[in-house]
Amino acid sequence: MADEPEEKGTDKEPESSTDEPDFKAEAEKWKSLSRKHEAEAKKNAEAAKRVAELEEADKTELQKLGDAKAAAEKDAAEAKLTALRYEVAASKGIPISQARRLIGSTKEGLESDADEYLESQKPDTGDKKPPPDGKPKPDLKGGNDPEEDAGFNVDEVLKNVPR
Repeated sequence: MADEPEEKGTDKEPESSTDEPDFKAEAEKWKSLSRKHEAEAKKNAEAAKRVAELEEADKTELQKLGDAKAAAEKDAAEAKLTALRYEVAASKGIPISQARRLIGSTKEGLESDADEYLESQKPDTGDKKPPPDGKPKPDLKGGNDPEEDAGFNVDEVLKNVPR
């Protein structure tokens, strides 16, 4: 490959450390090589496009029909799977809007996923504490009456404050 640049210093003695390499010349060399390769890549892309056009033109009518048949079979399989999803969703009581979330390629797989979905939608009846009833406890006292005993001594509280 005569177009590739030669590596400096592979066959020669290393240049002395006082000689500065010509960075501008190196940059120009690499820029010109880059432009050359870009032009070649564009030419190759155009040629590949033309080859694809020729291959399409050379296809026989039978090959074109075979491609159309394969596309139709793929569409039919997708439609069948979608119908199966809706069927499983309806039989399990899942809303139709959620049917598309079912995952599986067989009826058994879809039913299993539907069961998991329904299990995840059940309300949690674990050992959680019930929510507060919103009623105040009867022994609570208001903070507006200064005469009312709050149940603690201010002097005791101040003694316990760290300093």
